[in-house]
Amino acid sequence: MSQAPISDYGVIGDQHTAALVGPDGGIDWCCAPRFDSPSMFGALLDDVRGGTCRIAPIGASTTEQRYLPGTNILVTTFRLAAGGVVEVTDLMPIGPARRHGTELLRRVTCTRGTADVNILFAPRFDYAQRPPQLHRRAVGVLATDDDDDVATIASARDVPWEITEGQAEAKISLGTGDQTWFIVRFDDDDVHPVDDYRPQEKLDATARWWDEWTTHMDYEGPYRQAVERSALALKLCCYEPTGAVVAAPTTSLPGGVGGGRNWDYRYTWLRDSAFVVDALERLGYESEANAFVQFLKRTSRKPVPNICRSCSASTDAAISPSTCSSISRDTAATGRCASATAPWGSSSSTCMANCSRRRTSGAATIP
Repeated sequence: MSQAPISDYGVIGDQHTAALVGPDGGIDWCCAPRFDSPSMFGALLDDVRGGTCRIAPIGASTTEQRYLPGTNILVTTFRLAAGGVVEVTDLMPIGPARRHGTELLRRVTCTRGTADVNILFAPRFDYAQRPPQLHRRAVGVLATDDDDDVATIASARDVPWEITEGQAEAKISLGTGDQTWFIVRFDDDDVHPVDDYRPQEKLDATARWWDEWTTHMDYEGPYRQAVERSALALKLCCYEPTGAVVAAPTTSLPGGVGGGRNWDYRYTWLRDSAFVVDALERLGYESEANAFVQFLKRTSRKPVPNICRSCSASTDAAISPSTCSSISRDTAATGRCASATAPWGSSSSTCMANCSRRRTSGAATIP
């Protein structure tokens, strides 16, 4: 399957990490439990070996993405040539709804006609350097590796999972009004029934949390909707435990195909700090700005500060070139990446500016 341009991806997050969702319904980038953790899904860099979690109807279709108003809850709509319409709603619970840690909640709804839907669960631990072992469970699939990393997907009991060569796949049939959930976690060896995760309750609570946050935006100028979407994108780059703001949630994407400047932007870069603080304060978000300033104070006490900071408040510099070398070697052939540690060449302030450019579908564009 050909990869979509980076501008066609939507992004969701929980102020600890983030995930990029493609127009084909694939979660093609996600690191857990932090922004700068090794990737669990990395098809954004290597669509053969990187790993993904994809939900999409079978058959020819057109797609569009949008966010629920005032939130970072993403809806991907598939309109099948045969007449069916399927919506995949993606979110990470945030605020009180996140009390059990990072989760990816995926709701699949058939809003018109009928549709056969394919689900692919193919996690790849540590930048796809270690092969996973997948095990069928009564209500989903468990993936692990020799280092005891774990990823799980929970589903309805009747989802017919089949495990082959490091991935699990299932096909389900939906009719008008049918709905089902899939829950992805990275820290629990047990796969619980979907209802135990209370996904609808978490969706509602997450929508309220984002809506409450956006109501505090102090801006009455032109292009308010675009500015709001930009603020929401910037908020997704915040790391709640320390107040850090990462420059971007991705790594190993050059500014131009085959080019350089492909640093790891899952860190706080000091040169961009002033722009971040200024943007937050201009929009009335003083608590985020103050938390970021305190983070910078804590991490800038060394006589010769590094140019970037880990979001955990350590003073480590960017990720070493060897870390991503395994996945990056093959990625170079796809045109995504030109060197071992390359990322998405865009600071958080640039991210905010670029996010104000709305896609036709209404979803934010992450650079």
